[in-house]
Amino acid sequence: MITRRLATRAAFGLLAFGASSHTGTAQNSTPPGHGGLRDRGTPTGRVGAAARERAGQDGLQSLDLVAPQTGVGLTSSDQPVLFYLLSGPVSRLLHLIISVPNRPRPLADITLTRFQIRDGTGMVRLRDHGIRLVPDTTCTWSIAMQVDPAAPSHDIVASALIRYVTMKPALAMELNRADRGRRYSLLTDNSYWYDAAALADESRPSDGGAAFRNVLHVLGLASGNQAG
Repeated sequence: MITRRLATRAAFGLLAFGASSHTGTAQNSTPPGHGGLRDRGTPTGRVGAAARERAGQDGLQSLDLVAPQTGVGLTSSDQPVLFYLLSGPVSRLLHLIISVPNRPRPLADITLTRFQIRDGTGMVRLRDHGIRLVPDTTCTWSIAMQVDPAAPSHDIVASALIRYVTMKPALAMELNRADRGRRYSLLTDNSYWYDAAALADESRPSDGGAAFRNVLHVLGLASGNQAG
């Protein structure tokens, strides 16, 4: 069965890697079928989803977001890179939805037409879509997988929380002076999980994806479910 409800808020562990440890919004036209996403209330953490590849088959395609399992993950950028996981190749339409509490329309609702998939990990660069997060505001971001074009309410949805918070000058200065290993600790100690994931992704050419796999492990995401 497909999990749509979210776990209750709880404390989240720190990330360890073996080393010591502008404002504005983008309004897109909103297809009426995604209204149900905004009616689910404010979530309290990350929730994944799964869908059968074809009716009558046992195989499931899982969808999850690279985000804290509970609570809110921070980003120091108003246009961060968001990562999601697929256990198989893209076979359905995917939509990115970013909603803000008490707003009738989402901050963004776009169809993903250019898939940037690597080792089962997809990414969405908000800069590519002209989307900017609202400062100091907790947003819900979701990836919706279309199941039946005639029944949008049947979409499979994975959701998580994100908050854009400008770093304090002292932390930003310490990050600039730190080596890569120390940066991970600084970011996670201060709940900047999305920045840590982006830093790990940048390390792929030099470490073969080891840092990113560690991120997935700490976030409770089984990298073994990813597509090769």
